[in-house]
Amino acid sequence: MFQETVYKGLVKKHRRDIHERVGLALEKFFQDRSLESWEILAFHFQRAHSMDKAIKYLVKSGERSLKKYALDASEQYYGEAFKLLSSRQERSKKEDFILLDLMIKWCLVLYYQGRFKEMNRLLLDNQPLAESLQDQGKLGEYYAWLGHANFWHGASLKDAHRYLQRALKLGQQSGNKQVIAYACGFLIKTCAELGLLEESRANERHCQAMLDTLPDDYFLRMIYYSGSGYIGWFTGDKRKVWEAAQGILAYGQEIHSLRCQMVGYILLAFWHFLDLEMSAAVTCIQKVIDEGDPYHSIFARLVHGMFLVHMREFESALHNLNQVICYCEAHGTEYMKTFANVFLGVALAAQGKVAAGLQCIERSNREFKEFHRQVFCSLSETILGTVYLQLYQRSGKINFSILWHNIGLILKNLFVAGKKAEKHLLQAAQLALQTGAKGFLGQPYLLLGILYKARGQKEKSKTYLHMAQEIFAACDMQVYAQRAEELGQTLD
Repeated sequence: MFQETVYKGLVKKHRRDIHERVGLALEKFFQDRSLESWEILAFHFQRAHSMDKAIKYLVKSGERSLKKYALDASEQYYGEAFKLLSSRQERSKKEDFILLDLMIKWCLVLYYQGRFKEMNRLLLDNQPLAESLQDQGKLGEYYAWLGHANFWHGASLKDAHRYLQRALKLGQQSGNKQVIAYACGFLIKTCAELGLLEESRANERHCQAMLDTLPDDYFLRMIYYSGSGYIGWFTGDKRKVWEAAQGILAYGQEIHSLRCQMVGYILLAFWHFLDLEMSAAVTCIQKVIDEGDPYHSIFARLVHGMFLVHMREFESALHNLNQVICYCEAHGTEYMKTFANVFLGVALAAQGKVAAGLQCIERSNREFKEFHRQVFCSLSETILGTVYLQLYQRSGKINFSILWHNIGLILKNLFVAGKKAEKHLLQAAQLALQTGAKGFLGQPYLLLGILYKARGQKEKSKTYLHMAQEIFAACDMQVYAQRAEELGQTLD
């Protein structure tokens, strides 16, 4: 109390002088133990108005807090450093380099927080600064993160692809291995969703080749293994998903990185899901929800919602998916919101709110098309086809409650539900074929076989059921393959 009273009684200049002397003394004292003192040094130099030193130690404090999983503290330190440096009316070129480097480091915090809209805005607002430095390596880093921010924010994938291609070119021209590795790593998922799976595989190989040159970069390994698992999911290669999961889990355990292990558990959950081992899939994904950073946790909740829909636990699915959507609306993560709405629509339709459910799925389908997410467009077309197929199969058997709450939709689609189911399922199959997404091809074939069977079109049904069986067998999805085979046998 006495010290505080004395401190407040000092004129501001004397306060600054005291903080300056304390900061310099501590800086000298902590020479070999600076890691322990960065926050203290930042505090004193800020109040001393020694801004260069304040910025230096704020950035170091941000880095340290990120490693300690203290995201809010890291965000605060980077934000304070950015405010101090960006507010300077006249900056040297060296200071501009420090500012851009600070923003790129800050992006990793925003990533773990799932604040992709803010990341995108931060980078775009400072594009003139990045271009003005005329440093190909640093500009490559900038465009790599801008491309990744576009991917997650939900903006056009073609823009994300263009930014990442520019980053890759700048990395190659400057010989900057980290820029090349990150650009290739970020391009794995971007190209996969665009339906450019061969290009995605090429970037996967290039990224893998760079891992040994950057042995301590754990985030690069997260990008690589999650991208590799993505390719496995899209192409129906379960073994690839398994290898990606085991690779990042083993690496995470070796370096004691919880973040790497969270990515591993997400991939492992998908591997169990593809095998229809739902209990194991839910156990893995629940671990990420409970222990992951905000972004990993909310992504895991989205995946959990998808699993719950598959398990027909629709009330729980609605609870999870609505939480995801609220989070995405608050943080500008449109990508996950669009995906969540697909399965929210399924859950609503299953509970009798067919019109509202179809509206959700159709909106997501339009957004996938608008932003060129070709593979997920195939998925949403399959789901639309599934809902219309169920309407077609249940025509004449719809209970009064469902009829009453969906009277307009049912009257409108009563005689065309079968045609709409066929249209959406054929479109889904065509997109999966065009993109090479074999993992998304078996389901529309199977559903078309069921549709044609219900119509009495025996030969068409046999053809599609046989193709579905072959696809599922090739993807080692034996439960689905057996179902297609059994349905085909009923037609003999």
